[in-house]
Amino acid sequence: MLEKEPPRWFVRRIIRHKYVLKVRTQDNESPIITAPMPLLPIPKSYAGASLLADILIDKYVNHLPFYRQIQMFR
Repeated sequence: MLEKEPPRWFVRRIIRHKYVLKVRTQDNESPIITAPMPLLPIPKSYAGASLLADILIDKYVNHLPFYRQIQMFR
């Protein structure tokens, strides 16, 4: 039996913790250490890799124009 579920959309939250070193610098301040942001497919974009892959597959493999993809996202 072949079945298909509709796609599930979710927001992936990136949590970066901040740490304060106990070592003081010359100006008597404790440096704050934060993990770097993970690399994004498009800088300063909200689109993840899986969303971009779906858009490109629909456009170039399934020959679905962008306006129809926008209608499907609504």
